Amino acid sequence: MSTSTVSAVVTFMKSPLVSWAKTFQDEEKKILEYRCLCDGLFIYNMWLEIDPHPPYHGISSSTDDLATRIRNLDIILHNIKAFYEEVLGQLLLIKVPDILTLAKLNDEHSSVGEMEVLLLLILGCAVQCERKEHFIEIIKSMDLEIQHKIVRLHFSK
Repeated sequence: MSTSTVSAVVTFMKSPLVSWAKTFQDEEKKILEYRCLCDGLFIYNMWLEIDPHPPYHGISSSTDDLATRIRNLDIILHNIKAFYEEVLGQLLLIKVPDILTLAKLNDEHSSVGEMEVLLLLILGCAVQCERKEHFIEIIKSMDLEIQHKIVRLHFSK
């Protein structure tokens, strides 16, 4: 892995979006790795807190192969699209993330931008869902600088 790839991933993992995503972790002490975001398991568990009864299921916990990671991320993306359209009555006007790029894991530099879009879409759902007060309170409990960056990210896309 090149130095630029490592620095892009390291920088992303310190970003406000990842700081927000970490609030979904059960264990505070466990380190969230980039690979854990890309295999879909952690993100699906995030999603279940936003939408406990998603229309699309079938996430696999065995994420060693590319096809499984693609399927996991595809299920998540379908749930996000359905939530925006059916629950929020909104059309997605941004380009959805390329799940193949995310699932490959060998091109982390390219996938960082895709992961950012995926987390932004999830953030948008979180702050508009039935439990929005809960998620907004979590954001409000974060460092003020992180709060401002999250708001700027959310409204800039």
